[in-house]
Amino acid sequence: MFSCRKRDKLVTVQKFLRRITDLTTPNRAAAPDRTRSEDRYNRAIPTLLSPWQDGHVDRSRCAMVLTRDISDRGVGLIANHPFPAREIVLAYWITSDDAHEPWFFRGRIERESAIGGGFWSIGVKLVEFMNENQRPEIERLLPLAHKLIPPL
Repeated sequence: MFSCRKRDKLVTVQKFLRRITDLTTPNRAAAPDRTRSEDRYNRAIPTLLSPWQDGHVDRSRCAMVLTRDISDRGVGLIANHPFPAREIVLAYWITSDDAHEPWFFRGRIERESAIGGGFWSIGVKLVEFMNENQRPEIERLLPLAHKLIPPL
């Protein structure tokens, strides 16, 4: 059953993913993929990846990964190992005038595959922008999220 609350969460996720797309630079033009139902925007963005279990983040199993592309509903990640959880939290800290803190998203790993060289491709569907209603949990990740800020 589709609820208005679920739709509102998805619209909020889309708004922030579009903003990340607008504030970053593509790494190269992607070949058109006619099999996808939505556009993807390729980006190389450092990303904090954390397990989400029973309504809590697990700081002990966090990893730094790279986002390789963004769509309206999710992201593609590159990691140096398979990730041990299906439910996850992602953090982005895009330096801009309107991003005074990292943006946190809750999602689910939809696919994961080895791509060679010890790297894994991870497809994530995002379902919630967490900054608005998950403050206690995202604050636990702030010390790790500070590593996302580029050095001066």
